[in-house]
Amino acid sequence: SFLTDPGFTACRGYTRIDAHYEMLTDNLLDLTHAAYLHPALIASDSTDRTRVSIEQEGDELIYRMCVDDEPVNSTLFKLFWDREEETAFFWNNLHWMAPSHIIHNVGMTPKGVRSEDAPAAPTAHLITPATDSATHYFWASARNRRVEDDDITHQMHAMIAHAFDNEDGPMIKQAFGNMGGQEFWALRPVILAGDAAGVRARRILQKLIRAEFRATDAEDIEESDFGNPRPLSVGAV
Repeated sequence: SFLTDPGFTACRGYTRIDAHYEMLTDNLLDLTHAAYLHPALIASDSTDRTRVSIEQEGDELIYRMCVDDEPVNSTLFKLFWDREEETAFFWNNLHWMAPSHIIHNVGMTPKGVRSEDAPAAPTAHLITPATDSATHYFWASARNRRVEDDDITHQMHAMIAHAFDNEDGPMIKQAFGNMGGQEFWALRPVILAGDAAGVRARRILQKLIRAEFRATDAEDIEESDFGNPRPLSVGAV
């Protein structure tokens, strides 16, 4: 809704990443990576001050990350922080919806202040499989401050596109390459605390894919595959 809300302005982008689409979800659902990969977007030591919670509502996940005293010193924050305080209560929330779409809301208020009109920068991450080893990554990032300033829009687009194309993208591609074509769970991965949301998303998606195939197999298909096509589930295990 923020893409059509007159109180926001947005920039949009696209990149193709050479990795399975679930790898992008893994990346987004562990926001602690931002402190290491995205120095222009968040302070490098923010993970030390972070509080995290995860909620599951049916087949959707709500991942919340907040910091009570986040320095307003990153390039992104400075673009639309309109107060004198040098630190803020900062939140970084993700709403994951199967199979692979995420609404990502970042916002700030002075410590102790909760306001619906707080500076906010929501982003839509629309992740679409291209093949089993490549993904279309569509995104749109908005803000509710200085919405008429085209220079800020261009700066935000440049920073976010750089993060996805030159920071997230190469890391995800390399991690996927390191898997050597093996299925994720077959590698018996070590699961850390920061992986909790990504693991839940993978398990939800695995459950949905299996249910889809069970429903398909239960049908009495008498026509050809062209007349009664089976559902396509990229990445089914």
